[in-house]
Amino acid sequence: MADYVHQNYKLFKGQILMGSGLDRKYRHNDNSTGYTVWDYKVPTLTLAGSRDGLYRITRNAEAYWHQVVHVARNQVGQFPVVWMGGLSHASYMDESMLTSFVKSNDLKADVSQDAAYRQISA
Repeated sequence: MADYVHQNYKLFKGQILMGSGLDRKYRHNDNSTGYTVWDYKVPTLTLAGSRDGLYRITRNAEAYWHQVVHVARNQVGQFPVVWMGGLSHASYMDESMLTSFVKSNDLKADVSQDAAYRQISA
């Protein structure tokens, strides 16, 4: 999905990624400043579940570093990462949407589905 948005950036004002993130191919290091620079034109909010068994905590921590902490000064605020305590990968979906892969590989959420939806909405 992020590739489609990237290729068709004029159609989008922003996007929200849940259980996913911006690909590494869209970032590089500015050797003069040491900061991460994103070759991505659409502001992107990443929702990172602390119990996501498919898009792991290490990938979310990496995203936070490159999108929030160490991002180029002219891109601050364009790619926020929000920590969603207790949410698993499945927390972003209706239970009827869960595939067997998600069911067998995801971690168990620490919060109910209703609590997850409230947290995501907030």
